[in-house]
Amino acid sequence: MLHSRPLNRIARKLLHLWVSARVLPKPIGDLQLDPQIPVVYVVETRSWSNLLVLQQQCERFRLPPPLQRIHGEQALELQRWHSIYTIAPRQAVRGWLKNQPKRSRMLRGIVEVLRENPTQKLQFVPVSIFWGRPVAMQKNWLQILFADSWAPVNRLKKLLTIAIHGRETLVKFSDLVCLQAGDFGDSTDDEIIDRLQQTFSRRLRENRVETLGPDISHSRTLVRKLIMNPAVQNAIGRRSAEEGRSEYKIALQAHRYLDEIVASCSQITIRLMQLGLTAFWNRFYSGIKLYHQDTLRNLSASHEIIYVPCHRSHIDYLLLSYVIYYQGLAIPYIAAGKNLNMPIIGRILRGGGAFFIRRSFKGNELYSTVLFEYLASLMAQGVPIEYFVEGGRSRTGRLLQPKPGMLSMSARGFLKYRKKPLAFVPVYIGYEKLM
Repeated sequence: MLHSRPLNRIARKLLHLWVSARVLPKPIGDLQLDPQIPVVYVVETRSWSNLLVLQQQCERFRLPPPLQRIHGEQALELQRWHSIYTIAPRQAVRGWLKNQPKRSRMLRGIVEVLRENPTQKLQFVPVSIFWGRPVAMQKNWLQILFADSWAPVNRLKKLLTIAIHGRETLVKFSDLVCLQAGDFGDSTDDEIIDRLQQTFSRRLRENRVETLGPDISHSRTLVRKLIMNPAVQNAIGRRSAEEGRSEYKIALQAHRYLDEIVASCSQITIRLMQLGLTAFWNRFYSGIKLYHQDTLRNLSASHEIIYVPCHRSHIDYLLLSYVIYYQGLAIPYIAAGKNLNMPIIGRILRGGGAFFIRRSFKGNELYSTVLFEYLASLMAQGVPIEYFVEGGRSRTGRLLQPKPGMLSMSARGFLKYRKKPLAFVPVYIGYEKLM
């Protein structure tokens, strides 16, 4: 995102009043940049605020400015591009496409220009910008909520992050990659582009790991693994052949399915829900009676637990997770209808362990495969699961006829991995009061 120069100047002055950045390596001379060779800065995202901070620090240390066009003395054609190259966004589909990447048109053009001008050199410098220290080093909840992390952020959160962590900004340069036609050897343009993209991605990822620690988000790491799952890849290939669409586009569709489905448990969300539900029970209920909790505790130590409660109220899944939490057991991941994935509500439920599924997906093999592999992976990791065998909420108070879909997937998942014995735990939740 490159804005007009007057707007850039105004924004830079505003940022300069608040943002204080530290630059690594120190001294900056360790980069060993050759001032006679054009430079292209490689960044993860084309964030305006990040580019302005980078521009500010390049001026401070008299490095080539990033917001200008590439200046090649022997190859004027390089001026078609700005001195900024953005790698593909951090998303799970990139892992699956590791050996068949979507190649950059900018890199292809640069490689072609360098082939035509063998004496021209180009320096690529990967650079990462971090707002604030890692979450583990923060001292209060506000700083924790808005600390830089592996998760993508929207514009509002980025603005709040800058406001809270602007004084602790870190600009981190990686070792440069020098490119010249003489280095190409017998490699094709595609092979050169692939190597460059993989090198840039690895360097920037190493920067993140060194600064923030590894990506331990269960949902993001799980999505990456599922996209590379052989069964999912086979389903992608079949859909691609049937519809005549590229595997890249089908992989993106599988990624969207996973984004729609996968739970994203958050200890902050669980804690806030626990406080809110405690107040709710005390206000509207005279008490909660729980039976056979000792049996459940004994089972949970040796079995993969699947809770199969009756479903007559939206209170059911909240109440069951609440009492399980207070028994000192892991709360289950709950299969919820896609209709509950609403703005705000859906995010809260997802943070509390809900994963969202469609009521019907008959004939959609890709969706069915993605959902099954997700459920099977949860079972393989020993994550307790909860779903309603009735398939939906009873409006009459009577039990509905069971639907076998999730039960069938659970049995298949158990047969696939067989990590622990499987225990189905029926749960009756009654709100009646006998007179």
